[in-house]
Amino acid sequence: MAYADGVTSPEVEIADVGASGFLADAKTRHADLKAMLDSSKDNLKMEAMKRIINMVAKGKDVSDLFPAVVKNVAAKNLELKKLVYVYLVRYAEEQQDLALLSISTFQRGLKVL
Repeated sequence: MAYADGVTSPEVEIADVGASGFLADAKTRHADLKAMLDSSKDNLKMEAMKRIINMVAKGKDVSDLFPAVVKNVAAKNLELKKLVYVYLVRYAEEQQDLALLSISTFQRGLKVL
């Protein structure tokens, strides 16, 4: 039986479908999480970080959220800060340039303690 180029079996890869039920492109895939991370409310930031860490644990790539997550390293909420550091431990090596540019944010986060 013949399959499309590169396909060797009739299995189909399940696409990532957004909350609206439509396929999400790379730019809008995590727009809701970015908005939550930019919020002034700690409960929204916590919810976003919990979702992000959940996706990391499932092996999904959420490296595009690095800048939005790093901004929260200076948060006053200790639990939020811990989740941010869990994310950073995972992605700082991949995003070395952004991590270096974020040093001032890390320093600001240390002053909050």
